[in-house]
Amino acid sequence: MTTKYRSAHFVISSLMLLAVSATAQDYYPLKVGNAWFYRYDHPPYPNPSDPTVDTIAVHVVADTLVVNGKVYYTLSEADAAGGRFLRSDSEGVYYYDTIGQVERHVFRTSVSEGDTNQVWWGWYTEIVLTKIDTMTVFGVQSRVLHFLTDGLLRFEISLAEKFGPTKALNYGDPPGIFPLFVHQLAGCALDSLKIGYTTSVASLSVEPMVISLHQNFPNPFNSMTRINFTVHQASDYDLKITNMVGQVVWKSSGHAQPRQLQSVLWDGTDEHGQAVPSGVYFMLLLTSDMRNSRKLLLLR
Repeated sequence: MTTKYRSAHFVISSLMLLAVSATAQDYYPLKVGNAWFYRYDHPPYPNPSDPTVDTIAVHVVADTLVVNGKVYYTLSEADAAGGRFLRSDSEGVYYYDTIGQVERHVFRTSVSEGDTNQVWWGWYTEIVLTKIDTMTVFGVQSRVLHFLTDGLLRFEISLAEKFGPTKALNYGDPPGIFPLFVHQLAGCALDSLKIGYTTSVASLSVEPMVISLHQNFPNPFNSMTRINFTVHQASDYDLKITNMVGQVVWKSSGHAQPRQLQSVLWDGTDEHGQAVPSGVYFMLLLTSDMRNSRKLLLLR
């Protein structure tokens, strides 16, 4: 069955949830070629024994972005705050905001169980380290940190030393009682270590896609959502929002530079400024010779 690649805003965002005594690199090894595979579950949940039902692939594609002498790793998917360029050190994980052209120190390592930290994640939110324990991950004893984010969007995220994010529950925007999506680590390829479900690792390229349209965030949304995309070559583009019958309700056009994150906001209105109803919509990215599309959900 063909592996489906979905935007893993939870996965990349959890890069920035850090450890107590270990460094950020210990809890998410950033190295070109490293890859993680997550089973993506959503109601009705698929068979948990078959990770090919719906799988997210996240990989480090390059380490070539250099700003002010600092090298950032390029990820195949943007994180929750719209960043695809990350670095880590003993103090934490940082991402380079290509929109504001600043580095953001999102999470710090100097936290202990029960500590709450207010961070900038596209908005101000709180991260609580709720528990630290030891668990068996793919037969290996690993220290695991369990975090809770509380704000406009609610996540429960677990990070395992040597492996990175192992599980996350997304409760949506606004948060509901039950998770809308569950991501569970199915396998990884880190340096010479290949463990779990990694059958697609050979197909992963260290070069970004010619045209990459990332999943909007937040999704579902009720007021404003961010759409990020990248192109391999400089190109004019049209970004269209269509309804279920293919009618264009909103459009944004411009010129994109190669391998730079482009970011567009949609406020759920049509081209006349009128609010569109709740429902499923499609975002369609068109260039002179390529096209890509994704589904998004608006909930009023």
